[in-house]
Amino acid sequence: MSSREIAELTGKQHKDVLHDIRTMLDHLGLTSADFSANLFDSYGRTQPSFNLPKDLTTTLVSGYSIPMRHKIVVRWIALESQQTPVCVPTTFREALLLAAAQQEQLEKAQIQIAVQRPAVEFVEKFVAATQTQTITETAKCIRVKPRTLQQLLMDNGALYRRKAGAPVVPCQQFIDCGYFIIKQHLSPYGQSRPQTRVTTKGVMWLAKKYGHLDLTTSK
Repeated sequence: MSSREIAELTGKQHKDVLHDIRTMLDHLGLTSADFSANLFDSYGRTQPSFNLPKDLTTTLVSGYSIPMRHKIVVRWIALESQQTPVCVPTTFREALLLAAAQQEQLEKAQIQIAVQRPAVEFVEKFVAATQTQTITETAKCIRVKPRTLQQLLMDNGALYRRKAGAPVVPCQQFIDCGYFIIKQHLSPYGQSRPQTRVTTKGVMWLAKKYGHLDLTTSK
């Protein structure tokens, strides 16, 4: 269930729900990036959002009022009732048809993996030379404008500025996930400044969330 839907059902401000979710995930030792999602406002701008499974949704609203919890429970019941029930074959013919359908799905999945594998190998080779790359290089790799990618990461809480005019740096939880590292970089004036670098794991994560790997990009 999305944080937006939780806010609408409970009557809470979306920003307050986002705060509650981040607090909950922090206490549970979970990474908010694993549950983050894209949400666009009426102006087409990306806004922070979360998608939670049933257990975390229930945990989140357990501290809310009884009417709020009841609305969430009713909504989950409605969502689960829409799921397609599992059909157990009762005849040999039905079993054969089910096996054929499952085999077809498996073959499609294998084809998809084969299609994606060149992109995975490309990223591994692309980053291998220096182990990491800049936000700008990553943006070009996944076919997203550098400024757009940086803004998306700031909106979703992955990057932030320690003060006005300072370079953007990753939040600690995203460093712990292995997506980013910080290296000291010398400016043309000889000043040491922190520089955000994206790891191979980070490139794959960003490509999955925001873009498609550009196999024509070269170092």
